[in-house]
Amino acid sequence: MYDVLPLPTDLDGATQAAPLPAAEHRNTRAVLPLDAWLQPALALPLIEIALDVTIRTRVSVSSPACAVVRGLIGRRLRDLRCLTGAPTCRSCPVAAACDYGRIFDGESPHPFWLQGIPATAELAPGAQLAARLYLAAPAHTVAQYLDVTLRDALRALDPDASLTASTVRCLTLGELMPAAPQPPEDGQLHLRTETPLCLRGDEELCRALSPRVPWLALLARAGIRRLDALVRAFAPPAGGRLPRAELPDLVTVELIRGALSPWSSSRFSHRQHQRMPLEGLQGDAVVDGPDLAALAPLLRALTVTSVGKSTSLGLGTLRVVTP
Repeated sequence: MYDVLPLPTDLDGATQAAPLPAAEHRNTRAVLPLDAWLQPALALPLIEIALDVTIRTRVSVSSPACAVVRGLIGRRLRDLRCLTGAPTCRSCPVAAACDYGRIFDGESPHPFWLQGIPATAELAPGAQLAARLYLAAPAHTVAQYLDVTLRDALRALDPDASLTASTVRCLTLGELMPAAPQPPEDGQLHLRTETPLCLRGDEELCRALSPRVPWLALLARAGIRRLDALVRAFAPPAGGRLPRAELPDLVTVELIRGALSPWSSSRFSHRQHQRMPLEGLQGDAVVDGPDLAALAPLLRALTVTSVGKSTSLGLGTLRVVTP
C-alpha cells in the first residue's frame, strides 16, 4: 500500500510527471480485521496478583496514591533483589542480571502494571481497594517477591490497613479479560475510567475517524499500540512485528450520556529529582454505534492491560460496565 499524493501542475494547469513516493515500511504490512489481529495478544501469558485492602487511617500523600504505591513497590524490590547495593542502576555492570534492573528499571513497556489504587492524594478511612498487579513473562520468575513488595507497599501507605490473602492466577490475557455481556446491549458500550487515561495520538485524525466521540478513536488507537508493544516485547511474533489492525467504522458513533473530562496532576520522580506533570482523561460515558460490537473485545482486553502512558504507575485503568 502506498500513500497517495497529488500530482504537481505547471502554471497553466498542465499535470507534470511526479516520481512515485517511496513506500513506508509500516504501510506494507498486512491489514487484519480487529478480531483476528487480537489473537496473538489474547494468548499473552500473564500473572495476576490480587488482594483487597481496607484503609483504616486517613491517607494524605503529595502524589497520586497509585504512583506512590508504585514507588514503594520499586523501593522494596530494590531492597530485596539489588545485587550490588549501588545508589542507582546507571552504569551498573550487572543490571541485566539483576531482578530490579531488568524488571523495574528497564525500558517501556514494563513487564508489570498496577491497578486498583486511585489516582487521588487522599484516601478516607473505610475506603476499599481491589489492588491488582499484572506481570508479563520477564517478571514471572520473581512473582513471589512482587507479591511481597505489593503487600509491603500497601502497608507503608497505611500501616493499619486490612489486607486479605493474595490470590495469584497464571492465565492468558484472553482468559483474564471479562467475558462479553450476555445478552449484549444493542449497539451500546458503557465505559468508565478507574484511573485517568493518559492518551496520546493524532487528535485531528481521531476527529475524522469519530467526529462525535473523538476520544473513542484516540482510545482505540492507543489500545492497539499498547497490545502491539506488549506482544512485541514479551511474546514476539515471527519477524518481530504484528500486522496492522483495521479499526471498525466509528464515524456514526454517538455519545449517549456522560463524558470523559480532562484530568491533571503531578508526581515526584525520585530518579529525576523533580515533579513530573500528569495529564489524562477520566469519567464515565455511554456510546452508541452499529459497529461497536467489533471494538468491544479490544476494550475488554484493555481492562486487563490498562492503556496509555504510565500504566506501571497505576494509570490507564479502564472498565467496560456491564448492564
